[in-house]
Amino acid sequence: MSDKEKEVKETKKESENESGLEKESENTADVKAEKEDKKDKKDLEEESQVNKKDELQKDSESDKKKGENVKEQQTEQKEKQDEKEKQSEDTKQKKEEKEQEVSPDEDKKSFKEEKTSDESDQAKRKRKINQLTLKEINKKIEGVKEKMGGMDSKYAKQLLHRKKILEIK
Repeated sequence: MSDKEKEVKETKKESENESGLEKESENTADVKAEKEDKKDKKDLEEESQVNKKDELQKDSESDKKKGENVKEQQTEQKEKQDEKEKQSEDTKQKKEEKEQEVSPDEDKKSFKEEKTSDESDQAKRKRKINQLTLKEINKKIEGVKEKMGGMDSKYAKQLLHRKKILEIK
């Protein structure tokens, strides 16, 4: 081999070495970039985990507050029920006291009157609307207005219809 050929081979080797160094430097740069990407991904994952933990804590705190609110509502409902029971007991006691105040003579009279009025009311109640008189219908209409608070019910409408029929006759 000649000197020229040796020089050409050496230059080729040198150029290959240089290109190899460049490739190595590129490879190291790529490796560094990959490492940085991995670090970034890890950091993002850690941040997301921290955020999830924070959200879970917030949710658990809000659940605790809701639980407390439910307990408060339940205690309020119990208190309201207790008050209603006390009121109903008070009204029962008042009724019993009033009943005891009635004298025996009055009690006998009122008992007889209750029987006769109950019997007559039952007789009236059992009658069909188309068998009632105009006076009875008017009484029923007044009772419906007081008890039902208006004339929107089917029963009230039937009474009014019967009243119109009787007024025409």
